[in-house]
Amino acid sequence: MTIIPDNKQNRLLAADYLRLGKVVAYPTDTVYGLGVDTLNPQSVVRLFNVKGRSREIAVPILIGSMDQLANVATEIPALAYKIAEKFWPGQLTLVLKKNAKIPLEVTANHSTIAVRIPNHPCALNLSKEFEAGIIGTSANIHGEPSTLSAAEVNTQIGSGTDLILDGGKSKSNQASTIVSVVSGEFSILREGLIKKSILESFVSTLILEGEI
Repeated sequence: MTIIPDNKQNRLLAADYLRLGKVVAYPTDTVYGLGVDTLNPQSVVRLFNVKGRSREIAVPILIGSMDQLANVATEIPALAYKIAEKFWPGQLTLVLKKNAKIPLEVTANHSTIAVRIPNHPCALNLSKEFEAGIIGTSANIHGEPSTLSAAEVNTQIGSGTDLILDGGKSKSNQASTIVSVVSGEFSILREGLIKKSILESFVSTLILEGEI
């Protein structure tokens, strides 16, 4: 395992690691993330093993642009685009129907995926390097506290991680808010950094103005 500073050159190195099927920890706009190439099922399985996480629990995906959304999701409703335009990049995760190319290892055999565009240059740039983005689960042992620094990542899962990008201490210890918009139905599954009241007000305004 290697710890290196988060900078443009080292992000390119991290992307090379991911292409080789390696597991990389990196800073995000929430807590530190643990990633592999979304379309590499063997790497996804290894990531689960590093975290000690049941394969029956799906992992989220990070993408780097709206252009990538159709690579991970299908039957994307208008409401999803409206929410994404308002809150991405940012700490909001959307649950959508999965694109058939996404390995079932990512979704725990479910028909949906969880996806967001992060508001952090490292996570954003890494995600752009891959057709279907990268896995964006928290860089910790399942059930243990989230990690807020490269040192904390190293303490918890350094032995199973090939590379850690050190971006300093996380500015937040809260996870993203999760919203399901499958088939256009709006449901808040987890309240995080973006509060429920803000989302409900935004969606209500869209309905009143006839935009959805």
